[in-house]
Amino acid sequence: MSNVEFNEPRFVKPTMGNTLDIYFAEKKVTPIFENTEESIVANKGENEKKIKARFVKDHKINSKDIISYTPEKTFKTAVGGENITIKYKKKVRDEISFPKIEKTKIKQKVWIVAVCNSQNGILSVEILENKQTNSTAIYEGSAKFLVGEEEKTKIEFDLSKDKTGEPNIFAKEIKLQPKSNDDVKLLLDKYKERPDKNSFHFIKASVSGNEDEIIYPDNSNEFLNKDAKRLEILGVPCYCGIDFTAEQIEEFYKKSNGNVKALFTADNCPLPADKKTYKEFTTELNAAMKSYEINTCIRKAHFLAQIEAETFFDTTLEYASGWDYDHTTHLDNYNNYKLYLANVSKPKNPYKDFGTKAVKRGHDRYLECIEHGHDVKGHGPKYKGRGLIQLTWKDTYEAYFGKLTKPTLITTPEVVANDLNMVCDSAAWYWKERSSWGNLNNYADNDDFISASVGVNGGLNGFEHRKANLKKILKTLQTKETCINIDKITKVIGEYKYETSGIKNKQWGKKNKSKIEAYDD
Repeated sequence: MSNVEFNEPRFVKPTMGNTLDIYFAEKKVTPIFENTEESIVANKGENEKKIKARFVKDHKINSKDIISYTPEKTFKTAVGGENITIKYKKKVRDEISFPKIEKTKIKQKVWIVAVCNSQNGILSVEILENKQTNSTAIYEGSAKFLVGEEEKTKIEFDLSKDKTGEPNIFAKEIKLQPKSNDDVKLLLDKYKERPDKNSFHFIKASVSGNEDEIIYPDNSNEFLNKDAKRLEILGVPCYCGIDFTAEQIEEFYKKSNGNVKALFTADNCPLPADKKTYKEFTTELNAAMKSYEINTCIRKAHFLAQIEAETFFDTTLEYASGWDYDHTTHLDNYNNYKLYLANVSKPKNPYKDFGTKAVKRGHDRYLECIEHGHDVKGHGPKYKGRGLIQLTWKDTYEAYFGKLTKPTLITTPEVVANDLNMVCDSAAWYWKERSSWGNLNNYADNDDFISASVGVNGGLNGFEHRKANLKKILKTLQTKETCINIDKITKVIGEYKYETSGIKNKQWGKKNKSKIEAYDD
């Protein structure tokens, strides 16, 4: 019998209308919460704040996840045994998605995502370069990339078993670089020769061993090979020598709830309103870092971590009056402690009451004021803290204005708080040229957070906040994975301990060893 009927095959392979889509993406994990109620019993002596803190710790949630707190009866301090109902947001799962991207950087990790309804066959994917207006190609043939530690020029998805998610999503993570360091350097050299240091890429695909009809876009095997659709790869793998964008600075300092941190909102901040934007702030930060050789990923990360911790970017002017920096404030204590010292050898010192810690502190503070040039009443308030790293003392201002070759500004030091350029520039100057331990770039180069932090602050104030800043910035920049200037760092990047810090070789560090070790990772 004939296999045709009415000029059509009697048996036709089923088709599924498989329009294949392939693109570059990032992986996004979104936690999904549901409202949950639980009861908790108060311990004797606890108040609402302590009960909530215990609940947060036991349930490993954020305090912001608590929706309501309802005790069975009102109390300020529990006698013990009171029942409280707490409603909170409980994480039930993570939702994974793969948003498309149009730009990335060499040495970064990206995902290749395919959407296909077919249940069989092998999907092969290559990354090719479209030269655009460039006369020569950066890549010879298919681009090389890493899947795990293995170098490849092609990805293969088994459509029968490699599905990553619904609906019919196949995805693999790759790293945009060849395996050997020599090949990476050759690639970077090619990028450097291009004015925009970039390249544009599309995807070529094929399906084999498949029984279903696969529909390609435009009857071709190419994806993302149209204007404004190609993936742009920047040939600058890290931020060494590269300016930050305002969006990146925002990301470094985002609050735990994901909200952007507002800049310079304190009532005493004298900056003009139009200068309190991330666009203006980022412009001045980039300029300041360039001026003082804060020009590698690791240096930038350390600097940016410290400057926010000094003022939280709330103000550019010290809140205190500044009279504690004024020699006249401490003159009486200075004279009284001198009387105590002059008679200390007598069996019965008539000025024994002047030997207290408070009086001695005033005596020492008076001498400190004089040492820094505060010998006229009013110098304290005039030369109090300003800028991102709060320049303080007349001699510090003199040194800074001397660096700018503008010595006459010593009569108007308020410019360091009023002018956004100087707000940022003075901090970078202090970082490189004025800290008690010299150029803090040297400590950043070895990822020595402890030494750099003490160099800025003079102690351990806000230590954990500074450390959290640094770790977040390093993670956001992917410094360990992409920076081309960290090969000389022998310690573990992003891990901070007394024993691996140069602080242990300094007298201050030896004296405060136990205090520092309490903060060890």
